[in-house]
Amino acid sequence: MQHHCALGLANECRYLLLMTETLEYLAYRPTTLVDGEWKLAYVPSVLDLAKDVSSDFWHAWPWKRSVLDEQHDFGPVLIDTARAPELRAHAFNTWMPINGAIALDAEVELDVLNEHLTSLVQITLADQSDGIHHLNPNHLSAWLDALDETNRDRWLGPISRLVWRTNWGPAHQWHSLQRAPTTARVLNDPAWHLSAQEQQRLDERLHEHFVLTLIHDILAAPHPAEDELTAVRRWVEELLPQLKALNFHSEETAGSFIRLAAQHQWLLSDKRAAEIFTNVKEAPESRLYQLQELVDSREIRHD
Repeated sequence: MQHHCALGLANECRYLLLMTETLEYLAYRPTTLVDGEWKLAYVPSVLDLAKDVSSDFWHAWPWKRSVLDEQHDFGPVLIDTARAPELRAHAFNTWMPINGAIALDAEVELDVLNEHLTSLVQITLADQSDGIHHLNPNHLSAWLDALDETNRDRWLGPISRLVWRTNWGPAHQWHSLQRAPTTARVLNDPAWHLSAQEQQRLDERLHEHFVLTLIHDILAAPHPAEDELTAVRRWVEELLPQLKALNFHSEETAGSFIRLAAQHQWLLSDKRAAEIFTNVKEAPESRLYQLQELVDSREIRHD
């Protein structure tokens, strides 16, 4: 989807869903020394950030009145921009590229849409255990693709238009969805149920997002050649099971190792490095730290 087309559709969306933790984390400024004077840390709230652009909006917290009520202000905030088109433009240009916002439209009022979103926070997984669905723009495509058609319609409910962006490191793609809206859910509706097939598809698509992000991070180019993508994918997919066998079970730690190895390929043939990353008695995080120390010491020796 082209950038200008996505902008046009986003401008037609009345609502924004802002990712509170993402935006507040990126806006945080630590205490610094400026011209001999200490400048105290700046910790703006997501609403402060929105009000810096426009104060003419209404808002609601989807996590409020859910199982996450006590931490509702850490969750996403739903913004009605009916009187603040400049906020929509700012979100599209500044917040959506950093995984900080989703644009959506619905012909219902703020409280109705918010209650619908609140009813979707808690989900029942295929094994009947309880789970929490964390909306993430990067994972929205995977989520929508994983749901079967009936469940997708129920999940979207009154939402008639969605615009979001998926980032894979330095690469990205804009997405949009337009549909005929259906009935909004209410708080006393049964918890959202994810079938075993949907959960499997979601896991597969989230893993694919992880692998593609790794590949693009390694290539560090928005539009690499197809043969480069294929070669790096093969290398990544050969490494992942080896790392899993060495207790690198989380994608975050496995990804950190692969990024480090891609940047310093000598690590894969170095005796000391091999001793470190094959030492399963050490936690993966500890091994990553030791490998980084090894890289740093080698770079110092070569300076």
